Amino acid sequence: MRVNDSQQPGDLGSLVALVSDFYWRCDQAGRFTQVQGAAVERGDIDAQAWIGRMPADVGLGTTDRAGWPFCEQPVSEHLVRWIVADGSLRYLNIAAECVRDENGAPDGWRGLARDVTRHRRRYRELKQLRSAIDASHDMIFVIDRESMRFLYVNDIACELTGHPRETFMASTPAQMLNVDPGVLEAEYDRVIAVGRLTVEDRSRLGRGGSMIVERRRCALFVEGRWVIVSIVHDITDRKLAEQARDRLSRMYATLSATNEALLRASTPEMLYQQVCEAAVANDDVLVAATLRLDEQENVLRVVGVAGSIANEVRELVIPLDSESARSDGLAGRCFLQGNTQIADDYLNDARVMPWHRIGKRIGLRSAAAVPIVKEDRTIGVMLLMADQKNAFGRDGIRLIERMAANLVFALDNLEREAWRRESEKHIEFLATHDALTGLPNRTLFNQSLAMAIDADERFAVLFIDLDRFKFINDSLGHEAGDQLLQAVAGRLRSCVRSAHMVARLGGDEFVVLIHEVADRADIEPLAGRILDTVLEAVTLNGHDYRVTASIGISLYPQDARDASSLLKQADMAMYCAKDEGKNKFQFYANELEDRSLVRMRLENNLRCALEKKQFQLAYQAKISLADSRIVGVEALLRWRCEELGTVLPGQFLPLAEELGLIVPIGRWVLETACEQNMAWQRAGLPPVRIAVNISAVQLADQTLVSHVRSVLERTGMAPDLLELEITETAVMRDVASALALLAEIKKLGVMIAIDDFGTGYSSLTQLRDLPVDTLKIDRSFVNELATNSIDQSIARAIITMGKNLSLNVIAEGVETEAQEAFLRAEACDDMQGFYFSRPGGAEVFAELLGGHVDTTRSGHERRVL
Repeated sequence: MRVNDSQQPGDLGSLVALVSDFYWRCDQAGRFTQVQGAAVERGDIDAQAWIGRMPADVGLGTTDRAGWPFCEQPVSEHLVRWIVADGSLRYLNIAAECVRDENGAPDGWRGLARDVTRHRRRYRELKQLRSAIDASHDMIFVIDRESMRFLYVNDIACELTGHPRETFMASTPAQMLNVDPGVLEAEYDRVIAVGRLTVEDRSRLGRGGSMIVERRRCALFVEGRWVIVSIVHDITDRKLAEQARDRLSRMYATLSATNEALLRASTPEMLYQQVCEAAVANDDVLVAATLRLDEQENVLRVVGVAGSIANEVRELVIPLDSESARSDGLAGRCFLQGNTQIADDYLNDARVMPWHRIGKRIGLRSAAAVPIVKEDRTIGVMLLMADQKNAFGRDGIRLIERMAANLVFALDNLEREAWRRESEKHIEFLATHDALTGLPNRTLFNQSLAMAIDADERFAVLFIDLDRFKFINDSLGHEAGDQLLQAVAGRLRSCVRSAHMVARLGGDEFVVLIHEVADRADIEPLAGRILDTVLEAVTLNGHDYRVTASIGISLYPQDARDASSLLKQADMAMYCAKDEGKNKFQFYANELEDRSLVRMRLENNLRCALEKKQFQLAYQAKISLADSRIVGVEALLRWRCEELGTVLPGQFLPLAEELGLIVPIGRWVLETACEQNMAWQRAGLPPVRIAVNISAVQLADQTLVSHVRSVLERTGMAPDLLELEITETAVMRDVASALALLAEIKKLGVMIAIDDFGTGYSSLTQLRDLPVDTLKIDRSFVNELATNSIDQSIARAIITMGKNLSLNVIAEGVETEAQEAFLRAEACDDMQGFYFSRPGGAEVFAELLGGHVDTTRSGHERRVL
């Protein structure tokens, strides 16, 4: 526009403010002669600094070169860059004209300038945004809600829909989407109301077909109007993957349900049915059936079926002979060929032509048959049917094959479980019953006795011992003895009701638990009947023999309130009956033994025996059978009481356990034995392994391991010179705890021996797991070793077992040359007993050990006395 300088300044200022940021004028040389306007007033331009200077001097220049755009045209417009004093960059839109003098000669230039920096930046941003939109792989549509016209459509939208951008710009969204305008407007208004909205639907493609899309619409309020931005994302692949994943998930859910069914089933019949029920839980399966081979008729029969048409399939029979056309169907082929058969289009599959009529009637469209193979032999077929074509696919077939494999696995498990249950029943029976007579054994009897005590009912314990059984057993043979025991067991059972218990404790000892006994009068008739019944003749080796029995009776709670005392009292009464002539019964009474007074005196003295230093240790040598060397020594506890004199270990040790004194006494024994061993070594005697007995109570002491470690450290004795002897019975009380404790002891380097082996009912498996070094044959098996074939067999078995487990075996209680000869012949490792040396004091053993060393060095052999 042309600016007239003759206008009034006020008018010029108003005009400049209206159309520009400032007015400028330059002379013919290009220097500013005038600058005024809003930019000057705001302080953006220092007018005095511009006056007289060239445009380039104040940071002005065109976008492609420095300087001011002076031109000869009447009016011209240019975009000029302006580097402001603070270093920022702005853009000015310059309107300029040439000024002429009165003669028409050029006299400078003048014009208006507007700051277009913000508009240019916004244009650039919009350009970048459009480039970004066009670079997107999603279809993007920008719609003006008021006019319901497209503002912009990106390139990918044009490509996928097959419409050029011009077509979109000339059409409405309703026309392009082929929907009712009112419906679309309502959808846009809903987007405006909620801010953004996402929906999934199908979209037509320009090249034909359709795709599943996700439409994300958002509303933007731009310069006073609502703009709808619709981003359309192709989710076809994702949806197909989700459908495949869902289908696979259903398949695995079916497999999981099948596996659960396998776990629940307790019989093959239940297994077949539950597998089918699990299979039809998948919506894709119309019916599932399991068919097994009927070997007698050579047909496949349904043994499990589930599904909506289960009744149509339940009576299905598939012949397997080649003459039947029906044997050539899917299931028949599967069984005969031993591989999976699939019919994706059942009604048009020529292989199953004979079954088309049935398939059409039940709505069958596809089917799969998988062989059930057990131990390389096909035993049946798993058949699944669907009401859709191509219902199974590769993953589905793999699933069915896994189901079939799992079914076979479950069948094997059921067979193993059935065998295991029978074995466990037998093992459990043997664990609680006597193998010879079938009667409950000591373990089960003790459990029943404990239960009766817990119930606080009145009952009686009858301890029965056969008179002169050993004579019959030895003279007639063990087979005859076993027959006698079996006969007596049967007779005892016949004498009591099933509510009562008859048990065999071992040998010829039986025990009977009779419930609901008020007093002696209730039990006397039964005891007499038992004696009479046992006395009846028994045929052994073709001859009739009669044996008698002696019975001891204790009553609960009159005689005692604990199981051990009741058994002891009944046992005591039984021996009293024997002493009185046998074939009698005797009730326990205090008169049998003045037990109370003896116990009191024993207890009072025992409590202070350790403090009074009344305990002593005796030492008994252990001899190697291979070379007659002394290979060890056992420390044996002795009590010499000032009041009672010498008290036998069998009298005071059980009481010490009962009174809780056995732990401190046991600690004293261990400490004294180790100190004595080191004293022998300091005296010049060779190192010798010393054995110390550990009771069941000590075995339960949590400080045992730390005490052993402490004693070894304090005395300086080598750990392998200490051997702890633990009874088999003590170990069997709690095998798990004992195993853990013994393992800790072994870590110290200490040797471990199982004492009284053969009396504790340990199993070979338990013995194998125990960290022991030595088995000690109980003296009860050694006493009659020279004459008793049973004891010989037991000793021989223990020696063999020890050898097989790489354990040292020692026999205790060896007192005769015959016993020694047997053990030597059976390759027993070591012996201990009076035949070699009696227990003696420390000095006696030291003399024995020293003399034995001298004798061994001289090469002479002699028996140690």
